[in-house]
Amino acid sequence: MDLNSVTAEWYLGLYPPEKMPVLAVWALEQGFDGPALRELAGCTTATYSDEGSLVERALRELGKEPLDLSSAGQLLATLLCQQIVSGKTSPYEGASRIWSIYNRCGSPRSLIPFVGFASEWEDDLDHRDHYDKLILEAARKFLKTAPML
Repeated sequence: MDLNSVTAEWYLGLYPPEKMPVLAVWALEQGFDGPALRELAGCTTATYSDEGSLVERALRELGKEPLDLSSAGQLLATLLCQQIVSGKTSPYEGASRIWSIYNRCGSPRSLIPFVGFASEWEDDLDHRDHYDKLILEAARKFLKTAPML
């Protein structure tokens, strides 16, 4: 489980809160500990409204500080670009996920190529390989300018 990804997705409102108790159990099994993690692990489910502050305390116990929307978007986009470049995620899948965070994190200019290429990939069946190459190149370019994790 990638805690950076989970943290960024949580603060962007993309990580399902009902999965947070499972994350807490996993974290306890990995040797992390803390009162919020233990309480969250004992929940049968979680919601943003009821357990949101508990989840944030648990994330702090995992060494993850709160993120504003811009920082969360930058972090998740960086992780997705790394996955695209390494081949762990297809170019379209990665760009599509970046597209899903684009509006949530303030519509940064640096993510516009992914939105455009994913949209074109969906609309132009005959040239998907071309858009995959453009997405891969955009991911490489993004990583050159992104802060190191």
